Amino acid sequence: MALNSSDRRPTGISFADAYSAIREWYQANIQLVEARPGDYARGSTALIRALPSAAELSTLELRAVFAEVISGYLEWGYHQSDGRFKMGAYAHAALDAADLPHNLTDAERGRLTTSRLWPFLFFNRARTGSGGGTLGGLLLASNCPIPDCPVRNAWVVASRPDATVVLGLMTLGGGRDAKPPKERFLDLVRRVHKGVCAREVILTDPYIYSDVGEDRTTGGYENLIGYLHALNLHQNSEVVLKLNPSPRHASAAAKDLLARSLKRTFPKTKVTQFSSTSRFHDRLYLVRDTGGQLSGVFGPSLNGLDSESVVLMGELEEKDTLRRLRALLN
Repeated sequence: MALNSSDRRPTGISFADAYSAIREWYQANIQLVEARPGDYARGSTALIRALPSAAELSTLELRAVFAEVISGYLEWGYHQSDGRFKMGAYAHAALDAADLPHNLTDAERGRLTTSRLWPFLFFNRARTGSGGGTLGGLLLASNCPIPDCPVRNAWVVASRPDATVVLGLMTLGGGRDAKPPKERFLDLVRRVHKGVCAREVILTDPYIYSDVGEDRTTGGYENLIGYLHALNLHQNSEVVLKLNPSPRHASAAAKDLLARSLKRTFPKTKVTQFSSTSRFHDRLYLVRDTGGQLSGVFGPSLNGLDSESVVLMGELEEKDTLRRLRALLN
């Protein structure tokens, strides 16, 4: 696809800035494609949801996303504008500023097989099965580039589209040679709850009152504040924060310290406990909006977001999961 001669282009824009503008527009307008029928729409929706922040991608991966805008799963938005430039203009301008071609070579595509974006890319659809859409095509266990790929061990769920999507929405964070998972977790929260007006925030983390993590890193209370900020809450937000009724290390001093930390930033937040006949072990971060709809993510304890520990996080996307959680929490 090509731009019109009258279309404006950003001058000298960096890859990161162009990608960030593209990512922000597509994630804000994902409803324009997810309501469409067919494999292309499903593939586009999965790719948009999988787009991480620019800092988490290599130059080659950023080029792959630009290629998707020019001729791929993001092509439907090529001539759409964010009020400044068209999506196609961002992609072309970044590539032209770097004097790089608009297409990837076979060798470059081969290098992308280890990328987190690989299962979602349009040019990968022929290699990943005949479905052609849910994850840029269904990812075959034999093609999974990760040695301990969860798809290899759980491919029994491949016949269930919802379960396949859940596998694609998981993110691995942390590790000795990587940044702590905090920013990746908060970025996930921003994406999942973008545009949501929270009425209740429900946290099942049993270690919510522990500021110190297992490896003795601190920051649990500060990360709780960061999580609430990621939900677009502010000092005038009136929201109910419901915490685990069976917390660990919940001394009177710890509860008082957490309450005072919250009140300094969110003075109108009411802190209470959720009611359930079931006991929660895993860490679920749930939001009930003003319309009563429930959405959320799973991940590590907040006091572990600054550590080097490897953690798995993702969106609670599967419909049956959210429906059951609503029943357990009501």
